[in-house]
Amino acid sequence: MDLPTMGKLPLLVSFLSAFAVFTIIFGLSREYQRRRNRLADRLRQLEIQRRGLAQAALPDRETGQLVAALNQIAHRAGLDEQLSRAGVPLTAGEFILIVAILLGVGLILSIALHNIFLFMMLVAATIWGPRAWIASRKAKRTRDFDAQLPSAIQLIASSMRAGNSNIAIALRLAAQESKPPISKEFQIVVQQVEWGASIKDALVSMTERVPSTDLQLLVQAISIQMESGGNLVQMLENISETIRERVRLAGEVKALTAQGKYSGYVVALMPVAISALLFIFNPNYILGVFRTTTWCGFTMFAAAAVMILIGMAVVRRIVDIKV
Repeated sequence: MDLPTMGKLPLLVSFLSAFAVFTIIFGLSREYQRRRNRLADRLRQLEIQRRGLAQAALPDRETGQLVAALNQIAHRAGLDEQLSRAGVPLTAGEFILIVAILLGVGLILSIALHNIFLFMMLVAATIWGPRAWIASRKAKRTRDFDAQLPSAIQLIASSMRAGNSNIAIALRLAAQESKPPISKEFQIVVQQVEWGASIKDALVSMTERVPSTDLQLLVQAISIQMESGGNLVQMLENISETIRERVRLAGEVKALTAQGKYSGYVVALMPVAISALLFIFNPNYILGVFRTTTWCGFTMFAAAAVMILIGMAVVRRIVDIKV
């Protein structure tokens, strides 16, 4: 190992150690704050029940000035709503602060290693990474919700068939017997009803938090039944069976299109992986295109990136079959 490389090791170890200590302290503070908020929420609910208040909102979380300012900026951009739909247990300000810290650590490492390629990857990851991660979490949460929805509807129908005519109590039972994420959403609905909101308004607010087509079908059916009357239990059982068939059919379609989808991903990522390996083992081979003819190198890489993106979009469009 040469001397310049040995001189960089203490600097890298120092930065990584500082980042590890910060992560541990941040995690412990988050756990402490979560327990305080849980206790405050319980006390608030007891106070609401004692005074008989119909509607009240939980107090805001105590945050620092920096996080509070970031929360206001992120609220205008709609980031807090996206995090809520994705089920991320962080405020928008905390999410922005974590991304900024990770970017800062990466920039320090890229400067210490004198690696411009690492710097470019960090910038691209900062721009697209958080959005892709939130979209992935949101899609996964919606899929889990849709998979749990038929069983939850069956629980509601069984509770009402057993003699419980109050749908709010049936929703409470479904929230207790189900697992996240659907249990948390039903708990929010029950709390809103206890604070004075109507069943219809509480269910509509849940459709705003969870972008699920099956949930919208359920809420519309319940709203129509509450206005016009009818056998709600039989209707819930029919909806549950319909959603089960849709989920089963969607699983079969996903299994049949998986090969084509992942084949497109492999073909699209193969040039990127080969270019990255060539840059790692022989940087002059890749950078030579930019040193001799700069415009030609950038044009080639831009054209390749555009064609790869177009190919991925076409493959996704072909295998994206709506059920």
